[in-house]
Amino acid sequence: MIDALFVTNLMNTKYVKTTTSGDDSDEMPSIAVAIILLLYLILIFWSITRALKCSQSTPDSRAIHILFCFMSPMLYLFSSYLVPGFCPV
Repeated sequence: MIDALFVTNLMNTKYVKTTTSGDDSDEMPSIAVAIILLLYLILIFWSITRALKCSQSTPDSRAIHILFCFMSPMLYLFSSYLVPGFCPV
């Protein structure tokens, strides 16, 4: 949840452009936002594939794992790799 709030807050932030410099340094915040969003999308896809591998083939198990990976992809990845018995694969 915290990572999703961070991304939505990042999208709503207004960046102030500097008028003192003539170079392209004012484009850096938008590039940083694009890189962070790309990393977040990679994290989401990684957690979805990990959830599909870790869950059993029953619909209840898949639903619980997919719900957990959408709620917090970082927490899901940490728990799937570090908690013994969480992911039997």
